[in-house]
Amino acid sequence: MPDFFAYPFSDLSTVELSVLCAVTLLAGAVRGFTGFGAAMIFVPPVSVLLSPAVGVLLLFFVDGFITMPMVVGAARRCRWGEVLPIVAGASLTAPFGAMVLASADPGLLAKALAVIVLLAVGLLASGWRYTRALPKMAVVGVGATAGFTGTLASLYGPPIVLFWLGGTADTSTVRANLITFFGLSMVISGASFWLSDLFTWEVTIMGVWLIPVYGVALWFGAKGFGLASEKLYRYGALGVAGIMSAASLLF
Repeated sequence: MPDFFAYPFSDLSTVELSVLCAVTLLAGAVRGFTGFGAAMIFVPPVSVLLSPAVGVLLLFFVDGFITMPMVVGAARRCRWGEVLPIVAGASLTAPFGAMVLASADPGLLAKALAVIVLLAVGLLASGWRYTRALPKMAVVGVGATAGFTGTLASLYGPPIVLFWLGGTADTSTVRANLITFFGLSMVISGASFWLSDLFTWEVTIMGVWLIPVYGVALWFGAKGFGLASEKLYRYGALGVAGIMSAASLLF
């Protein structure tokens, strides 16, 4: 039994395993503090250590299981009228992202997505904010974009963050919307990954080992959110997104 649970890490050196744990800690802390950003931190380096598909699936396991209690609380505070159209859009395109992840080279696509994220961060950092509600079909389109990039590279966040952080809602509502959406997206992602035959026992066992590491970091990050100002929240989130997106271009 010990060998069974240890074998997913048997090909990793001590340095590589340390990097994997460190990246998991950082991703969890940022996720707990901002409500998003874990994929931008976790997937690029893990894709180098293991593979893009393993990076995406590992984040699916550790983030999905740990954040479910957060989803329950966030669901009471979110704006369902904003969340549900985005979920509907994501459900339409998520299977296609998983199909590409299973059959194509996600690394090249992730670099293109990183450039898009950097442009979005620059737009948000400029101070521009829309003041009128988007048409329902446009909101569904935001969800469709997030659904495809979500199952392709765990990048559900960038399109959604651009949409909600660019709006006029307060940070507590934005955070509740994000966490609720991410929780619902786990169901969509799981079905899409299953249909594309991406689940393996090796990734599942590795995810079980990393869940406590991610969970501790997420708890500390969530505690830090209550101490942050709205300005720190917004620019901290954008800063992390920009730095990690730029770093992902180097992998």
